[in-house]
Amino acid sequence: MMIISHRSISCALILLLTSSIVGCAHVDTPPSEPDSSKVMTGVFVGGATGAAIGAVSSGVTVPVAAAMGGIVGGAVAMSMKEKETPEQQLVDQLRRDKVQVIRIGEDYMLVLPGEDYFYANSSHFNEKMYPAMKDIAKFINQYDIETIKVAAYTNDQGNEYRNLAMSKTQAQMVLSELWYEGVRPSFMYSIGYGSQYPIADNATPQGQLTNDRVQITFRRLTPQS
Repeated sequence: MMIISHRSISCALILLLTSSIVGCAHVDTPPSEPDSSKVMTGVFVGGATGAAIGAVSSGVTVPVAAAMGGIVGGAVAMSMKEKETPEQQLVDQLRRDKVQVIRIGEDYMLVLPGEDYFYANSSHFNEKMYPAMKDIAKFINQYDIETIKVAAYTNDQGNEYRNLAMSKTQAQMVLSELWYEGVRPSFMYSIGYGSQYPIADNATPQGQLTNDRVQITFRRLTPQS
């Protein structure tokens, strides 16, 4: 007898709702699996510069793109060590969850390594990362925000149509999990870019791993003066 968890039912319903309510694109049946030799293994090595390039390329708000354009190395990655604020404690936890946190003014980008949050060369969410998604939702929910963009990217290995379909599904899965964990902005949407907008060299295994990512971007609202 098959046992279906409450989370599985909830996420399935959320995916159905988000497809019609928050603009999640329908994913057609993808082409056949790429050759297994294309599946890469290794560690996530992306830096703030790479994520910044991805932000500029994928149409993040102009203030973020403009500010990120001049960032070098990891200098932008939430350098708030002056005092251990509640926000910094959450950032430290996200780092342990392998999430890169980038902040420019009131704009935030959370970069999730695809190799940890999804099974290899797949759109199936890694259930080991559910606790990390709780931390991500907790971090987001400390702010007053209106819009969240969840964008997924792949490397350029294998069939591009499949990569595009897989990235769309990965973005939807992350969005639905955020919804499940109580993230409630006025508008939240997902998009998959496939192998567009690489932030590392796809000619190397490490570069391919870096390009497999999900970016969650949002702007914190500030009180009107």
